[in-house]
Formats: sequence, structure tokens, C-alpha cells
Amino acid sequence: MSNSDNNQDDNFYSDRSLHPKLSPVSHEDHDASLFTFYSFKGGVGRTMALLNTAAILAGRGFRVLMMDLDLEAPGLSYLEHESNGDKDIPGFVDLLYDVTTKGQEAPLACENSAEAIKPYLHTISVPDEVRKFDDGVLYIMPAGMLDKNYERRRLELDLPRLYREGRGQPLIQLLKQRIIESRMFDYVLIDSRTGFSDESGICIRDLADRLMVVMGLNRQNVQGTSRFLRRMQASHIKPQSIDIILSPVPIGEDELYDQRKQAADQELSDIYSDIKLIDLEIPYHPRLALSEEPYVFRRRQGGLYEAYSRIEARTRKRCGDGGSQLDKKTNEAIRSREYKKARSLIARRARMSPERAIMLLRRAVYEIIEEPEGVSQFYDLWTELAPNDSEPYWTYARALYKSKIDFDFAESLFKKALDVDPEDINCIHLYAIFLMDIRENYTEAEKFYCQALRVRPNDPIILGNYAQILFLMERWEEGKDSLSQAISKESLPKALLVELWFYAYAHQIDLGEEPPLQKLAELLEKGTRSPHWPLEKNVDKAIDDGHPEPEFLKNLARVISRGESIESLKNFDVWNRVITQGVV
Repeated sequence: MSNSDNNQDDNFYSDRSLHPKLSPVSHEDHDASLFTFYSFKGGVGRTMALLNTAAILAGRGFRVLMMDLDLEAPGLSYLEHESNGDKDIPGFVDLLYDVTTKGQEAPLACENSAEAIKPYLHTISVPDEVRKFDDGVLYIMPAGMLDKNYERRRLELDLPRLYREGRGQPLIQLLKQRIIESRMFDYVLIDSRTGFSDESGICIRDLADRLMVVMGLNRQNVQGTSRFLRRMQASHIKPQSIDIILSPVPIGEDELYDQRKQAADQELSDIYSDIKLIDLEIPYHPRLALSEEPYVFRRRQGGLYEAYSRIEARTRKRCGDGGSQLDKKTNEAIRSREYKKARSLIARRARMSPERAIMLLRRAVYEIIEEPEGVSQFYDLWTELAPNDSEPYWTYARALYKSKIDFDFAESLFKKALDVDPEDINCIHLYAIFLMDIRENYTEAEKFYCQALRVRPNDPIILGNYAQILFLMERWEEGKDSLSQAISKESLPKALLVELWFYAYAHQIDLGEEPPLQKLAELLEKGTRSPHWPLEKNVDKAIDDGHPEPEFLKNLARVISRGESIESLKNFDVWNRVITQGVV
């Protein structure tokens, strides 16, 4: 190239790209993870390990890019793909060839990173049987267009020369930047050439962050892998992680296997002390020599499937997508009130275990139930993961009405929950409270209380709340009966006891025991309260009915439900008489 061409390329390498829309499971600080699959020798199942790992990830709903950089013997590139029937599809060699021949006119020069690399990407169909989520995509960037001129373009490209001239590394690093900033992928798996080739160095040094080494246990494989790792170490190349995958592992040679594994473990750990041959092994299977189709496309059980699943799990764990890792990060995000981040982490967790993700959603929502804006961050994801579960609807409704926000929307959510599950007792009970407290529709509320009691006739909470509305409706004997049943239950929560004795005191109900105010005083002096529970309507009703201590009653309700200091009660003789009687 001329000097002017070189100057043009310098500007090209420094371009920054736009950030397209994030994927459903991505967030701003979670870049794509790039892994290189390397083997010193061929025939150990490296490409199939990569392909099956990618297929499992895509089946979980992740967007996965496979890159074929085994340029002299491309394997991934021969996979069947979707390209309108055209088998001659461009790839890695064509991408670099376009840059070296077209400069700023090459697609990679496009300002938008996604548009810059899309001409060299193609998709592979993932069977429905493999899919656990339908938004996963399996992309491939083949080695290149495998027509009669492929070898000519590869030789003209001359990667070693580009590196000697100082243009190769910036170009590869730009490609990596484009891949990450495109936000098109969650995982990028790179198939490297074997041996000590320049392409191997490019895959490990300039493209990938992590290394998966597929190795047989014979001496040639172990010594060649050892030599490669020593050269990598001498060049000060230290991937973020290195994992060894033993493949293929024959059946029935246990003693020899143990000897060879122990020798290999010692050989490799002398180079990198954190390398351990633990549990990543691919058993020998004749199918691997006879078919290029991913094994997991046909079978989702058996030893070979489990082996690929362990590799996929290790791949996720290496970049923070392990189950316990996501649980920990989610809980930290919730504690720090980073709800958007927590939601995206739970969405990622759902790719491994929807059941666990729902547990995290439930925990998050109940921890912040007094913050409806926070609850709203999780509501839609919960309904998406559990479309036949009524709980997310009535939980969000509860958060809204407790915070006095959008009562109409809250009621629509209650009704939606009951459409989903008409027998959900929690929703029925909460809706009854809503109708009583917010709508003041006592007749309709009673219907739901009665429905709840038919399912749980001895539930003290429902009985106590039912007594509350009966008193408001001036059905005193029924209210007294329901209140007596509630108080008679064993091991009642102290907060519930405060509410029950308050109803008895407010409406002057004689339950045949100590005076209700004495019971209340015992509980309140020990610190028991019932925060945010609606007592105002009972206070107003009791005063309308001629309660002898109206101001004290108002104050007492504020201490119980609004956190007002108990010291304020000392301004009333009725309270001081109870205290000085020595009951408390």
C-alpha cells in the first residue's frame, strides 16, 4: 500500500462504533465473552466440542458467534447454514481481504459495529428440541467463501506479512472491538488452527480472552500442548482463564488412563499452577468420526451430552454466568437498589434455571414491596417466566395500592390474577382488603372474605380482617364471633395480636378476658407494632359510635400503624391508668 493508504488505515483502525440495542439478557457492563478452542493436534474433537458448546448456549437463549480461524483446514465452515441456498458465503478471510483491498470502502469501516460485521455472518438453525428459550441465535463467521479462489485470497492476504508490517494486530483488535461493541453476541467461540501457527497466536493473543485446550492423553498431545503453553508463557500471553478438555477418553483403560492423566497434570501444572485436569472430558464415541452434525442436536442425554454440558457450564462460569455467581451478583444489585441490573442478571439466570430465576424475582419483589417503581422493574419478567402464575399480578397490585399509587391499575392487576387462578387464596384475601380499604365497597369485600374463609376457615389473619369489616358494617355479633375465633388460635404473630386487640378496644367488644387495652399495652410496651395496616376506618367508625376516648384512640392507632412514639400516649389519663395498675 502507498503511504496515503497507510494513513487512511490508521484512521480506520481508530474508528469507534455505535451501540445498537442490547439483547434481552445483556446489560451495559457485560461484554461478550470470547473463548478460543485450541488443540496441538487434530483429531481430538476440538471443533465438535466448540460446536456442541455453542449449540447448548444458543438453546438457552444466548446469542453465540462461532468463528472459524482454522484457515488452512476449515471445519466449521462446512456446516450446513442458512444462506438462501448459496454455499459460497464470505467469512474471516474475505473480511480482512476487503479491508486490505478496499480500505474505507470495506464493510468493516462502517460506523455501526453491527453493520460492519453482518456481511460476514450467517446463521445455523437450532432445532426446537434443543431450545429452552426461543431468542437464542447461533451465528457463524466461516473461514471464508470456499470457492475456487479461496486459497488465492488467503495467500494474497498473507497474515504473517500484515503482522510484520504492523497492520495485522491493529486490524484484528479492531475486529474484536467491532464484535464486542456490536452487542450482537453473548458468547464468541473461536476455532483455532492446530500446532504453532500464526493463526493460533492471533486467536489466543489478539482475539480471545479465555482459552479452552482440547488435548488427548498420549505423549505426543501432552508434550506438544506443553510446548505450546510454554511458548505462550514466554511471550507473556496470559489468558484470563485456561481450561484443559481431555478428548477422546477411551473406555476400559482405567489404569493407563490414571497414569497418563497424572503425568499430564504434573506436566501442565508446572507451567501454569492453576491448570488442573479435573472434570472436563469427552468420551470416545464413533459418531464423532462419522458426522459433522452437533451431537446435542440429536441427543440430550447420555455420557457424550453430559460431557458437552459440563464444558458449556464451565464456559459460562468462567465469565460469571454460573448459577451461584449470578445469584450473588443479583442479591448485591438488589441490596444496592440497582434494579435494572438485577433484572438483567435474573434474566440471564433464567437461561440456566427458570425456577431459580422465579425464586430470585420473588425474593427481590418482597424485599422492595414498599417501592412500586422497583417492583415494576421485575413484574414483566416474572409474568414472562411464569405466565400461568397469578402471584406476580397481585404482588404488583399490592405494591401499588399500599403506596397509594394508581388504584385503577392495581385493581386491574387483581382481576388479571384471578383470571389466571380463580382459586388463589392470597389474591382473594388481598383483593378483599383492597375493596374494603380503598374502594370502601364492603359488600363486595365481604364476598371475597367469605370465599377465602371457605378455603381457610381457621386462618386467624383472614378471620381478624373479616371481623374488621363486620364491625364497619355494624354486624357486631358476627364481628365478635370472628374476632374471638381469631384470638383463640395458638402461636399468633404479635403484629396480628396488636390489630385484633385494637379492634376489640375500638369497638368496645367484651371478649371475657382482660380488658383489650391492657392486652394492647403489654404488646406495645414490648415494641410490637403493625406498620402500615389500615386502622383509620375503624377509628372513624368507633368515634361515630361514641367511643369514650376519641383523641386517645386516634393516637393509639398512629402508634400501632404509623410508627408514632409510644411516649405520646402518656398525655392521656386512660393510658397512664393502665400502666400504673401494674399490668405492664
